[in-house]
Amino acid sequence: MNSPILLVGNSPNQVHGTGRSWGELLASLRTFAGMNPDDKAHVFKPFPLHFEEIRNRYLEANPAGTDSKVIDKVATLFGDLRSNDIHKGLMNIPFANVLTTNYDNCLEQAAATMPVKSNFGINERSYSLFRRVANGDKCVWHVRGEVSSQQSIVLGQDRYVEACSRMRRYMDGEGIAFAGKDPVKAVFKQPDSFDPAAPHSWVDLFLTSDVHIAGFGMDYSEADIWYLLSYRARKHRTSAKWVERLAKTKVTAHMFQDTTKPIEIQASAAQKIEILKSFRVDVIEYSLKGSSYKEQWTRIIENLDAAARRKNH
Repeated sequence: MNSPILLVGNSPNQVHGTGRSWGELLASLRTFAGMNPDDKAHVFKPFPLHFEEIRNRYLEANPAGTDSKVIDKVATLFGDLRSNDIHKGLMNIPFANVLTTNYDNCLEQAAATMPVKSNFGINERSYSLFRRVANGDKCVWHVRGEVSSQQSIVLGQDRYVEACSRMRRYMDGEGIAFAGKDPVKAVFKQPDSFDPAAPHSWVDLFLTSDVHIAGFGMDYSEADIWYLLSYRARKHRTSAKWVERLAKTKVTAHMFQDTTKPIEIQASAAQKIEILKSFRVDVIEYSLKGSSYKEQWTRIIENLDAAARRKNH
């Protein structure tokens, strides 16, 4: 499990104006719930709790409404997205495993082959430890669910907390049970050599591989990713035998630096990088001064491609 992996966020969807930012998503959901859609009226609200507020307001205004109708709206907003050159560039890099927090299938669209479900015969209705599709010689893992399986979409405080609890049960508890199967336990702790054909989760990959994070702003509300980074950092300081696997890997975050933003936003970004470095994360910054997101994405893809080929040889 030493081949490097890639974690992709929402930024590629926005480069060509073909995607939706979280701000646009939230504005659409606020309108759907009968709220003021203006970002300025909600700017200090943490995203997971704000989503819970939107859901609550919708249910208050629509007594016959259900949680699933809110998720249906999310799936509709993301379901019609199309891939662009950034997605294609990412899928051309020789990463065997690509993780994404996005619900859309833009990465799969960008591949040269049709996606095939490849989840070890495990049927997860909710949550997504094992949710992956095969695209030729690589697999795409939707770590927070996907639009084609709306029950799997992780949004809101409740779902984030429950997702982290499920990860904890998989990593340090009794494992995850499925009908007719023995509980599936964390592969990264098993003493035997890793069999890539055996059931394993994206968490196993994240904890035993070199990880490159790109197009992902590392907002403090991203509880699952911060949890795993913290877990990695803490376990580095223990003497457990499996920790040797951690010691041979590293995490690299490819972050945009925008000096045109207000000074308080730049200071916040700098402090976030300080926290990441305390978690043993290497940070490569890409300046937007005199440049564009598209130009810097070209640099990121070049660096990712070089890193993947270097590690794979």
